[in-house]
Amino acid sequence: MLNIDLRGRRALVAGVADDGGFGFAIAKALGEAGASVCVGTWPPALNIFLNLLERGKMDESRRLSDGFEAFCRRMAQQFAVPLPEAPDWERAERVGRERTARARRLGLVRAAFRRPLEVWLALDRAVWLADQGLEVEVGTFCERAVTPRNVLVSASR
Repeated sequence: MLNIDLRGRRALVAGVADDGGFGFAIAKALGEAGASVCVGTWPPALNIFLNLLERGKMDESRRLSDGFEAFCRRMAQQFAVPLPEAPDWERAERVGRERTARARRLGLVRAAFRRPLEVWLALDRAVWLADQGLEVEVGTFCERAVTPRNVLVSASR
């Protein structure tokens, strides 16, 4: 752990694609020193990174060494949030883990329907534009490998 107080400071660490490299170790050390950390990654590695996060594969390595209670106290101080008199830290951590697991499961459902929903919304918009008397074409503006959000609705009079 860094022997420095970085509370109230922000840090950007580039080159974080998983929890096994220098970038992650640096980000974690800065976080343990109290900094609010943002990580950046190479665009092709972003989906891998997000997948690892969503599936909980980096949960243990993301855990700070001073524990949940210290993290809560640090965040409460940083955001000026009063804490209860005698919090049950074990229960709070358990409830947080349960909520995180539920959010993760909902995220999997959301991910399964993301593309069909986006296409449906684009087609719905195209039909509305056609109903307004415009000539409408629906297509893509780039390869899906560049971005999965590549639906293009083109309308003209």
